[in-house]
Amino acid sequence: MLFLFYIQKLLYSNDLGLLYRFSLYASPINYQYDLFDFYHTIELYPVAVRPDSNLSKEVLGNFQSNFQKDILAGSETEFMEILKKIFTAPKTRQIIANLLAQLQVEKDDDNDLDELPASE
Repeated sequence: MLFLFYIQKLLYSNDLGLLYRFSLYASPINYQYDLFDFYHTIELYPVAVRPDSNLSKEVLGNFQSNFQKDILAGSETEFMEILKKIFTAPKTRQIIANLLAQLQVEKDDDNDLDELPASE
């Protein structure tokens, strides 16, 4: 398995409500990249999405945000649009391409080790 996407529940607080983190994990190189956090109260909407700081500028667009650069989604449609922007953002694509390249280097290094003559 090259990549694992997962959502981790981080905490519940009176200030934020339920807080989750969506991460990309590349198991062969034990690397995790946190794409975004999102949180909401006991009611699902509005939900606030906080992209990684490298993604904020690409994703914010026309969405309403607060002073912390959270993007606010008032409905499922808006939430899905935000997720689409995050997953198709050039920065996200660059991160995945870099990870794939690193995984290929690791694989090539492993193959090079397999080709070494056995020591006597």
